[in-house]
Amino acid sequence: MLRSALVTFLAVAGATACHPKFPLCKTDSDCVAEEANHGAVHCIDGQCQECKADSDCAGGKTCQSMRCESPQSGTAAPVQPTAPPSAPDIVAACHLDKVHFDFNSSDLSPASRAILDKVAQCLQQQGAVRVKIEGFCDERGTEEYNLALGERRASMVEQYLQQLGVQRVSTVSYGKEDPICTQNTEACWKRNRRAEFDVSRK
Repeated sequence: MLRSALVTFLAVAGATACHPKFPLCKTDSDCVAEEANHGAVHCIDGQCQECKADSDCAGGKTCQSMRCESPQSGTAAPVQPTAPPSAPDIVAACHLDKVHFDFNSSDLSPASRAILDKVAQCLQQQGAVRVKIEGFCDERGTEEYNLALGERRASMVEQYLQQLGVQRVSTVSYGKEDPICTQNTEACWKRNRRAEFDVSRK
């Protein structure tokens, strides 16, 4: 009887001596048997861990670094993409002033070049936009002549912007159509001799 009890004691003592100290483990049973353990039931690489996959977690939690965490815990909120500015926003931000020309001329004045320098810088900062340059003339001259002159004016602006790095630029001429001013004066004609910008995201 004494011998049997001694054998049982030695067997239990031997088993206890072989049991790794928590949180170390050899099998999942080493983790489950540990009284101090509060949920770490998986033996992973010799350590007691809470989970191997999301299916091991309850309450909507997910397995993150072998621990069950709430979705918002330990993860940054996703960054919402910022919508690109709309065409009206670009027009307002870039101050797309009209470029004016002398009578019967498509040359860019120093003042016009200064305006275009600022326009080009701003358009490039706004990202991928499409710019259409619209050329206009005053009421004097034939319709055919003014259409050609308006195209030369728009093309001069286009070339200058492209030299400054602005892409996706096109031109159109309206000749003496769509005047800003209809008075028969030099001041009025000067306002009509212009190039304007039409900006879009398409």
